[in-house]
Amino acid sequence: MNRLAEQIKKAREQASLSEKALAKKCGISESYLRDIESGRKVIKEDIAEKILKKLGKSMDFISVAEEPTDEASDKVKAGKKQDSKEELQNYDLKPTGSWQKALGNLVKTYPVQRMDNGKVVGEKSLPLMENKVEGYHPDKLFFIEVTDNALQGLRIKKGDIVTVLDTQEIENGALYLINVAKGRMVRKLRKEGSGKIALFQGLEGENGVSKKKSELKIIGKCIKVEFSL
Repeated sequence: MNRLAEQIKKAREQASLSEKALAKKCGISESYLRDIESGRKVIKEDIAEKILKKLGKSMDFISVAEEPTDEASDKVKAGKKQDSKEELQNYDLKPTGSWQKALGNLVKTYPVQRMDNGKVVGEKSLPLMENKVEGYHPDKLFFIEVTDNALQGLRIKKGDIVTVLDTQEIENGALYLINVAKGRMVRKLRKEGSGKIALFQGLEGENGVSKKKSELKIIGKCIKVEFSL
C-alpha cells in the first residue's frame, strides 16, 4: 500500500466513515475506493487532496504523518546514493494506459482549441467531484485558447485559456464565445430592444456594436479565464 493510500484510509477511519459513505461523498464507486486504499490503484496527489478535503484533511496531514524520525532519516540518507539512479528514472515516468484507466472515474481530459479555427493546441485534465467538473456537468464544458488581443480592455490576452459553458442563454454583461461573419470571437453581450444584441470589447467609453440576433450564433458562455505569468 502506498503512502497516499494509507493516509486516505487513516483519515476515513478517523472520520468514522465507511468505504461506501466516503465513495458516495466523492462521487466514485466503493470498489474503486477499496482499490485505492489497498494500493491496487495508483492515485494522483491532486485527486488524493480532493478526497482528503472531503474528510476535512489536507496534504499537510500526510506530510506530518510521514515526517521521519532521526533514525529513519539516517537510513534514508544512507541509501540515497544507491537509489539515486532509480529515483531519477521515476521522475521521468508518464501515465501508462493502466494508470489512465485507474484515474478514469476521477479525471476528465479536454482538448484545448484555438478560438479562431478550432485547431487542437493542447489539453486540460480536471478532477471529477460528485460527477461534476468545476461545478458543471462535464459534457457541458470546453476550452479555447484566445488568439487575439481584442479584449485587452478586459485583461484577456492572446494565449489565455478560457473555460466555456455550452449554453445559449444570454446574461447581460457576461462574456460569450460567438460566431459572426468575421469568425469566432469572445465578446461581452447585452440584450437590446427589437431583438438586437450589443457586442462589447470592454474599451473605455465604448458604445458597442449592435447586431441582429440572426447575425450571430452564441456558442457558449465564458465562465473562467486562465493566463500565464
